[in-house]
Amino acid sequence: MEGARRMEPPRRALLAKLRHIGDALLGTVVASALKAWAPGCRVTYLVPAGTEDLLVLCPDVDVVLTVERRASQSGVVEYLAGQWDLLRTLRQGDYDLALDLGGGDRSAFLTWWSGAPTRVGTAPAHERGRLRTRLYTRVVIRDVFAHTIQQDLEVLRAAGAPADTASLRLCIPEGLAHQAALRLGAAGIDPTRPMVLVHPTSRWTFKVWPEGKVAACVRRLCAERVQVVLTSGPDDEERRRLARIVEQVAAPVAKFPGTLALSELAAVLASARAFLGVDSAPAHLAAALGIPSVVLFGPTGAFNWGPWVSTPAGTPYPGRAGSQAAGSHLVIQRDWLCVPCGMAGCLFSKRSDCLEAIEVDEVFGAVMGCLSQRAPAGATR
Repeated sequence: MEGARRMEPPRRALLAKLRHIGDALLGTVVASALKAWAPGCRVTYLVPAGTEDLLVLCPDVDVVLTVERRASQSGVVEYLAGQWDLLRTLRQGDYDLALDLGGGDRSAFLTWWSGAPTRVGTAPAHERGRLRTRLYTRVVIRDVFAHTIQQDLEVLRAAGAPADTASLRLCIPEGLAHQAALRLGAAGIDPTRPMVLVHPTSRWTFKVWPEGKVAACVRRLCAERVQVVLTSGPDDEERRRLARIVEQVAAPVAKFPGTLALSELAAVLASARAFLGVDSAPAHLAAALGIPSVVLFGPTGAFNWGPWVSTPAGTPYPGRAGSQAAGSHLVIQRDWLCVPCGMAGCLFSKRSDCLEAIEVDEVFGAVMGCLSQRAPAGATR
């Protein structure tokens, strides 16, 4: 960390994380830790457009601002007008503190533009001399082996906050919970029987478990009279993948092929007794809701991205690879020398041998073990 000094708890703070849905959700832990340090602070969170539906469920975020990644079909003029409105809003925010949790050029510029007198950002060691780091008043050198949440909290600690750890929280409004119950009922789910939500898809195909193995695991759950809800994202390939899995299951399951908004997915998840999925945003949703989870990992590191369990340590998953448990969550991963490789599949082939090697018996047994657990105390639903 460079130029560290303590500051008074802020009145208004800007957080920025211009990355993917899961990243934006994990960044809300900083808002929670910030409110614990400065209870009266008004927290504004700057995130990519498309994530705001979920982030309004985060109780410690007061205002959500969005950034369009690029001009849409509405045209360049409308896009530029929106960018100007954002710049004007940021400049008028009267922020005491701005934290760039994403570490990109654009978020560095926007936190600088906000005019906050204290601006803390992050960079890996090899980028510490880049021009964008000069837009911060303090720079945190990222610990690439720490959990993403601990990396984010380190940015807050650089501002003087006593933030060893914090919980990932979501609050499901009563009306949204009622709508989710109606949708589950219409899909044939009996609220008196255990339900597992399975989200087997991702936009990154190198992260997914083979369709046949997903279907075999779901069939075995159904044979144990466990109700299964299958979900996917709205991407066309994800929906097609889910349709093929459902066809192979050949047993009654409820399915939502990309038809749930992020907030609706959270509300449906809140009714589950267990979650099964891959390294993607729904796994972090399940953790935020206190749902015992089985998450399958391939080329990515659980030490960075495993389901969050509040801990003052760098990561709840200290192993470089292999299956690891934290709280009520289990990460299943092969303990191979090449894992995690960080590549988009073996030799960038978009498919991962380490994921394909995970066996149905192991996953089925882990999910059944989750069903015997209670959700951890303190889950906000």
